[in-house]
Amino acid sequence: MERSKGLVLCCLLGVAALGGCIPIQEHRRASALDYLYPRGRVEAPTEEVRLQLPLRVGVAFAPGGSDPGSAFSEPQRREILKRVTAAFRDVPEVQFVEVLPTHNLDAEGGFENLQQTAGMYGMNLVALVSYDQIQFQTPRRISLLYWTVIGAYLVEGERLETHTLLDANVFELGSRALLFSGSGSSILRATSTPVEIEENQRASSVLGFEQATDELIPNLRLSLSAFREHAQQGTVRGMGTPRIQVQNAAVVSAASHAGAGALGPLEAALVAALVAAASWGARRRRD
Repeated sequence: MERSKGLVLCCLLGVAALGGCIPIQEHRRASALDYLYPRGRVEAPTEEVRLQLPLRVGVAFAPGGSDPGSAFSEPQRREILKRVTAAFRDVPEVQFVEVLPTHNLDAEGGFENLQQTAGMYGMNLVALVSYDQIQFQTPRRISLLYWTVIGAYLVEGERLETHTLLDANVFELGSRALLFSGSGSSILRATSTPVEIEENQRASSVLGFEQATDELIPNLRLSLSAFREHAQQGTVRGMGTPRIQVQNAAVVSAASHAGAGALGPLEAALVAALVAAASWGARRRRD
């Protein structure tokens, strides 16, 4: 009898303690905004953007942010960047697309750091990938009750929520204009025993990034397709940017070479006058 009372009292104390628990939280993130606009710095708006084809695109994760532990592994990052680069590879206007070495990107480095790094590889566009993942571990009251009586590892008792957001923002480096973007998200809910919570938390993190990537890629392709349609008309209206003039490098080069040997209207009129004067003078001498 005394033993039963002790178990009941232990259960009640466990329930009471649990009622005041704050959900355990894991937060891993890296933001393009924090990297490009450190300490709230605002870029001056550009009056006009000249986008020259063909495009040379670099892809990278935004540096900085917090990433506790190794839940978001390097192989995962490489796989996401591989899928983002694949979205650009079949685009005729893109000459090449490569992953930028992120060790050259400094936290809060800003556009100066991005332009310097991308310029080393001859890139004029950069797709910066940001991520934000939060995991909440909220114990249920019934879980602690059974944990007190018969052992927690026998029952599911911890509620785990994983919220993941991925986005890719494409910038033109010369003007620092945002051209287009795509995003993807995922929300996962699961339960787990406290004994298995760490393993399940890691698995949910991996799955969350996978699902967010699955949504990001088609959205990025749609934005890229819309961008191309406007570019074929010669101008593009960027996201919050001024008018963007799109020029083909081959056409510009051919026009400049043709212009070097061609005569403008004023020069042509002058040559015609000189030819007429010479012809008139020749007739006078014959007469």
